[in-house]
Amino acid sequence: MESEAPSSSRSVRRTRFISGAVMALSLAVLAGIVTYGALQLRGKVRQQILQNHASTLYDVARLEQRQNANAGAFGGKMDDLADQLIVALSVTELKGVIATRLFDARGVFRQGFPVGVRPDSLSPKALEKLTQHRQPVAIFHFEDSITDVLQLEERTDYPGSIPLLVVTIPLHDEDDGPVEGLAQFVIDGYGVEAQLTALDHSLWQQAVLVFAVGGLLLVGVLGLAFRWLIHVNQLLRERTRHLQAANRELSLAARTSALGAITAHLVHGLSSPLSGLNEFVAGLKEAREEDEEVQDALASARRMQSLVRDVVRVISEVQDDSQYEVTMGDLRAQLETRLSGLQASTGVAWNWTMPSQGVLSNRQADLLLFILENLIQNALQATPRGKRIDIRFRRTEEGWLFEVEDQGPGVPEGKRHKVFRPGHSQKSGGIGIGLAISRQLAIHLGASLALQRSDASGCLFAIRLPVQSMVSTPSLLMGHPGAS
Repeated sequence: MESEAPSSSRSVRRTRFISGAVMALSLAVLAGIVTYGALQLRGKVRQQILQNHASTLYDVARLEQRQNANAGAFGGKMDDLADQLIVALSVTELKGVIATRLFDARGVFRQGFPVGVRPDSLSPKALEKLTQHRQPVAIFHFEDSITDVLQLEERTDYPGSIPLLVVTIPLHDEDDGPVEGLAQFVIDGYGVEAQLTALDHSLWQQAVLVFAVGGLLLVGVLGLAFRWLIHVNQLLRERTRHLQAANRELSLAARTSALGAITAHLVHGLSSPLSGLNEFVAGLKEAREEDEEVQDALASARRMQSLVRDVVRVISEVQDDSQYEVTMGDLRAQLETRLSGLQASTGVAWNWTMPSQGVLSNRQADLLLFILENLIQNALQATPRGKRIDIRFRRTEEGWLFEVEDQGPGVPEGKRHKVFRPGHSQKSGGIGIGLAISRQLAIHLGASLALQRSDASGCLFAIRLPVQSMVSTPSLLMGHPGAS
């Protein structure tokens, strides 16, 4: 139904907004995980690169120590500072070594090379790793001042700040011998910086690739999941509407069935007496043609017989189990067929205004047909010859609005509140139960029947059939309004 369409659209938009928010949050979490993993891997790989440089320098120092010992350059004992210096100077000749510092086993600075090397100290953690575990320690500075290492003259070939790799290795005699000293080498770090920069570039490229592939997979899976959820939600809403429609149909059937049972007893009790009354009054008419009271009695008897027939017809149609659609055009055609004789005899024109589309269920149409037939018949009889009545079917936001407007004298103000009470009629020969039955049928239909306006220019009766009373299956949806 039209009123449920915006609600369904809002539900879909809300679900799409939630799905977008969930996707964005999931991508943010994925980005955080990928970034954290990349940073962790970056730290480990960088440490491994530095450790490889330190291990290489340590192996070179051990090799120089053996070669010098075999050549007789020193006694082979590393507890002597001179022997430690020989090994350190041999390593210093390697390309890129800027300065060398010697420490004792307690980490106290003892000597540096070249002349002008500034003293330094070792952290307790590095000292423990060097002396107890006999593992080299490497520290890299992306940018460090060379004057913190060397006391330079004003004229020097070194720039102010350069990348530096500081490697400290333990010095000992045998593989399992105690550490006798420590040698620290300050090395030009341009090569290491290039390695680490290349590592960062490659690592972040891979991280972006992992995020892109993972994000696409995540968005794809979540998108399919939310599309399935939206589809399931729409199916559930559709089935709910069908169940509500079936429930309304069952409720309407129950109400009309109960009404039909009561009315059937009433009609059965009235039919025989009315026939006898009609024959009796007809006999009186032949004897007393000029008696106005006899004419009124005959008209009332015939009106009651017609009303009984109409009620019997409506009950039989409503209680039928068959279900089908009735268009607005079909409803108008049936009304014109049934009332064309009365319209021609009264000399009152009628003007129809109705939408080009729109359907009702057969049960709704049967009850509306009875109500509208009664209202139009009253309007034709109340309107003077040569004037017209207006019959309008309109689609509103609340449902359907059916209006019947005549150009009669109207209902006196003091009697307007009684028009739907049984026994109160404003026309000659009226029995005052047509509007009462019509209003009860409207209530059973879930609609309302009211005297919308009454003045010297005529009366306007309105039937409002709300959305909740309509059949909400797609095949029975009300069409859009439009004048025909």
